[in-house]
Amino acid sequence: MRQTLFAVSAAALTALASPGLAQSTEVAWGGSNPGGVMYYMVGVAGTELAKDLPDVNITQVTTGGSTENAKRLIKGELDMGIVYGSHV
Repeated sequence: MRQTLFAVSAAALTALASPGLAQSTEVAWGGSNPGGVMYYMVGVAGTELAKDLPDVNITQVTTGGSTENAKRLIKGELDMGIVYGSHV
C-alpha cells in the first residue's frame, strides 16, 4: 500500500512539474486534521517525495478530511488530496 501511494504520488507530482523552468512547482496537498491518519500520510509522503523531486514544493494543507478534500479538489483549491474511494 505504501509503495503504491508513493508511486501514484510521484507520478502525479512529476506530471505537475514543468521541465525547463527554473522555478519550483507549488503543490497544495490536502490530508486531514493534525493527528489524523491522512494528515500523517500526506506529511510522510511529502517529505519522501521532496527527496527525489527538489523542484517541487509540497505544502500540507489541513482539512476536514476526505469529503472536504474532494470538494476542494473539484473547486481547484487543492492540487492533490487524500480521498476515500466512496467519495470519488
